[in-house]
This record gives sequence, C-alpha cells and structure tokens, in this order.
Amino acid sequence: MFASQSDNNENKQEANENEIELIRTALKNRLNADFYENSDFEKAKGIISNSLSSYNFSLVIDEHFLQNYSQLNIHLRDINHSLINSETSYYIGLVETLDDWKKKKKILKRPFIGKIVRFIYFVFLRILPKLKWYQLITFNKSKRLLSKAEVLGRFVYNGFEICDFFPIKSNFHVFVLKRKKEPLKQSTSEGVLLKINRIGKNGKLFKVYKIRTMHPYSEYLHEYMINTHGFNEKGKIKNDFRTAKWAKFFRKYWLDELPQLINVLKFQMKLVGIRPVSESYFNSLPKEIQEKRIHHKPGCIPPYVAHDFGTSKESVLEAELVYMYQKSKNPYTTDIKYFFVSIFKIVFKGKRSS
Repeated sequence: MFASQSDNNENKQEANENEIELIRTALKNRLNADFYENSDFEKAKGIISNSLSSYNFSLVIDEHFLQNYSQLNIHLRDINHSLINSETSYYIGLVETLDDWKKKKKILKRPFIGKIVRFIYFVFLRILPKLKWYQLITFNKSKRLLSKAEVLGRFVYNGFEICDFFPIKSNFHVFVLKRKKEPLKQSTSEGVLLKINRIGKNGKLFKVYKIRTMHPYSEYLHEYMINTHGFNEKGKIKNDFRTAKWAKFFRKYWLDELPQLINVLKFQMKLVGIRPVSESYFNSLPKEIQEKRIHHKPGCIPPYVAHDFGTSKESVLEAELVYMYQKSKNPYTTDIKYFFVSIFKIVFKGKRSS
C-alpha cells in the first residue's frame, strides 16, 4: 500500500526531529554547558533556506542533511545572512561526507567489482552533479557526494569559521560554525585547472595555474589546515586530507605544475626560482627571509631539486637561501646552472617532488 500524504509528512517530521535530537545529544558532550543552556534550540527548528533572509538569528540548527541541498552555496549564503552580525552567531547541522558514505558500501571493498562500482559512483555522484547541463536534465534533484575537504572549504568560502567538526555513530558528522564575515564574492572553479593566489616578486599577489589535485574548495582551507594540523618535517601540512588519492602520482612527477608554464608566458614566473608560496606560508617565515624572497621572481623548478640538502622544510629553505645568494652574485648564469643540474638529477638520479 502507498502511504498517504499525511503519513509521509508525519514520517518526514519524525525524521527531522530525530536528526535534531542527534545533534542535541552530541552537543551535550562537546560544547560547554553555558553555550548549550543559552542556545534556543526550539526557535532554530524547522528553518529552511528560502525563508531565512527576513530573520536575524543567533543560532540556526539545520533539520536537513547538508549534502541534500542542490544549491549548497546559495543555502549557506542564506544561512550567513540570516544570522545576527555578532561573534556569537552559530550554524549547526549534519552532513554525510564521502568517507562516511563509503563506510556503508561494502561492495566497494570487493577486489575487482569494487573498483568498477567505485568508478561508476565517482562519475554519477561526484562529477556529473557539478555540471550545469546535468543539473538541468535532473532538475537539481540528483544525489551527490561531498568530500570532507569540500564541505569545510565551502563553509569558509561562505563566511563561516569552523568551530567543530566531529563524527557521530560513524555514519555522519556534526558541524558547528560561527559567522565570521560576509561570503566571498569571487568565483571559484571546480574544474581540472586551478588558479590559486601566491606571493610573487615585490610581494605582489598573482594567480598560479595548477592541475587540481585537491578536492574542490580546498584552497580556502589553507589557513585552517595550518592552524589545526601544522607542518611536517618536509614543510608540508600534516595529514592533509584535502589531496585526492590519485594525486600522489601527479605530484611525485610534478605533472600538476605543468600549467605554470602559462605563468612563465605571462612573465609572472620563470623556469628556475624560489617556490611560489601562499600568504599564510609566507607570513610564517622569518622577516629576513621574507625580505629576501620578495626581490626574486618565483620559478617552476625550485632550488632544492638541484641540491642534496634533503626535503625537510628547513632544508628546502636552506636551498632557497643558497640560490638567492648565488643569484645575487651571478644574476645571469645561476638559473642556467640550476636548470641543467635539476634536469640531470630528475632524469638520471630519479629526483622527485618533496
């Protein structure tokens, strides 16, 4: 028998109340008592995106799973604008990440068939839902999967500070966000080619071209990752979940950096030189190194490739300092020497990306 419309509405309301109760219970164990007691959960229930713009709330609890919103950025923008402009305005909800979803799919663990099914899911639940023509023919109703990196990146992109993000029952995650600022107005690309801000000569920002090896919106998480994960001995971010699994091959052989030749043609970079680094990384360097770096144009092939100092953060910096010193003494021949030494070590010595 088919359930009646009233039965469907009752079931939906019960499911929503269950989700709210899951959040309520989880927060009791995570947040301090004052925050929980002062938060008006009853007023936050049942709020939907298309009615948010006319209200000012200090707390919004979403009764729907985040991945079910077809226009996610619009929804997050509406939430941002519905919150009171203060340091105590919060948005709380549930999301099923890509890893949460994988845990429930036992077929993915099977030796051969698992890879085939994984590829099919990847195409229909990760790639196609992001294409406009596919959204049109499915009326924005197609299911999609969001990686942890994409979820957190979208939060930052839409003006939120990530206060907490934790799993419950191994099926989904609870997120606790604080309104920090207005959503960013700049457009972002989810395609293969990525443009990211980097520090160039004279301290000017420019867009570096790369093949995307990280999940979409990961570029907005750089500061968050530094603050929460820090750097490893190689100067890379520890336990960086933003990188896709297949990306290791591309990074190992510098294939993801081939589009930087566009920057070379635009005279923003050269073939050999110090690495183009982010503002966050640049600001973490000692002042004297910052002052030296801004006098040099970044390069596609970094100095550590030509040296044997190691691949730790300190060793990479040491190689750059040696390069900058030699460049100041021999401005015309240094890059030529570094270029041929680097090519020799890559081809004959098996030198790979750090």
